[in-house]
Amino acid sequence: MSDCSVGVQQKTGLLTSHNQGGFASFQLLSEGVILPHWVALVFTGSIFAGIAYAYRSHGLSGVAVVSTQVMAIMAVQLSTKLVLQTGFVYPTCIAAASLHFLCVWLASWAVERRSGAKDGLLLMDLKSSGYDNAEWYVKRILPIAVLQTLNVVLNTCSLLYIGAGFNAIIGILCPVLTALVSATLGARITSLAWAGMVTWPKSDAVISIEGLKNISKGGSEPLSLAVFGMSLGVGALFARSVRSVLMDCQMNEYAADKACPRLKPTQVVALASPAVFVLGFALTLILEGWKPYMELLLAFSTACAVYLSLMGMVLIKMLGAAAAQIAGKLNILVTVALSSAFLHERLSLGFIVGAAAVLAGAAIFEHAKARTALCHGKGNLVRPPLPITVAALRASRGSRRLCAPPTAVSDSGRDVLGSVRFNPPSISDSFTHPGHSGAGAGLGCTMLMARAILAHC
Repeated sequence: MSDCSVGVQQKTGLLTSHNQGGFASFQLLSEGVILPHWVALVFTGSIFAGIAYAYRSHGLSGVAVVSTQVMAIMAVQLSTKLVLQTGFVYPTCIAAASLHFLCVWLASWAVERRSGAKDGLLLMDLKSSGYDNAEWYVKRILPIAVLQTLNVVLNTCSLLYIGAGFNAIIGILCPVLTALVSATLGARITSLAWAGMVTWPKSDAVISIEGLKNISKGGSEPLSLAVFGMSLGVGALFARSVRSVLMDCQMNEYAADKACPRLKPTQVVALASPAVFVLGFALTLILEGWKPYMELLLAFSTACAVYLSLMGMVLIKMLGAAAAQIAGKLNILVTVALSSAFLHERLSLGFIVGAAAVLAGAAIFEHAKARTALCHGKGNLVRPPLPITVAALRASRGSRRLCAPPTAVSDSGRDVLGSVRFNPPSISDSFTHPGHSGAGAGLGCTMLMARAILAHC
């Protein structure tokens, strides 16, 4: 055999081994890998950088709210999973959830007292009877508490059967379900915003299939238990979606709910937390009894849950129910990466593709929100009044008023002429609540301009 043919064979062998090595690397990535710590941390930093860019229109405070919300959700998920992995004696962690909301209750009441709110928030109004207060609470607040308890119990129980990252990924569908429930109550969602959210179910399906593949290949637990854990996660997802919309209904007016009490975020938390604590405590006694628990991680998880509950209300008020769910679900990407690095859960190529789709959907939704807010602001620009001659103004000075004052300028009844207050266009994502109107601001501004001209004359 000649030297030329030997060289060709050697080169062919090297090329074949190189191709086989590349295919093996791709196959390894597809089957799932465990990330090194530094890769997970770099990925986490890039996610938060993307959050800062996507939500830059809300200013530094808005970016801080979204970022800390993501960190709090991630901390609760990972710390709870660590508790369960170390042989925690409470199999469903209901006691931890009740402890969370006991601390949330105390913290929210302390915030309300410090801010100078009336004692008893809304339920201690002496003008209303106890029966009316109880009926109002059962109708508006108790469903939120029941759904919150169901969400926590189902979500925590699912961690017994699936990993923290896989459990977080299931919640990708939550923004879509929340948007559907919001739309049934009268919230308007633009077509571009829907296009952004449509990418989420597709990515969720891809990631869920990849997660089941990893579980079946790992062989650590039966596939039926993993499917059961997924079912619990889906149940928590439905409860979380409806709960978010009901919370939004207590703070922002919907077309189907004109009697919105327009509570503050801390008020909603303070009113709902006692019922959640009572429900969780009762379930603890029934299902788990009194047993010791890991104080350190529970204290850390409790502190994160307190912040998560308070800032969650602020996020819903700032962005709206569906968009708040989208912002909160950005924790999924970080949770998956850190779970792979520190809890040894496998991360596959499908996870990465799904994560990219999630970020793309969030960016499209935020872009649609910015365009809607801009168009809404242009539609409510205050136009100058028709020219009024000086003679006509002087002739009208004899009367005490230029025209009869309106009894209520806006639909919500908050702007009156005696206390003119501009009602800027709402920027709650792609949602335009019917209660937000710029007509009151336009009429109030017109009256102020007329009065200024009269005073000058």
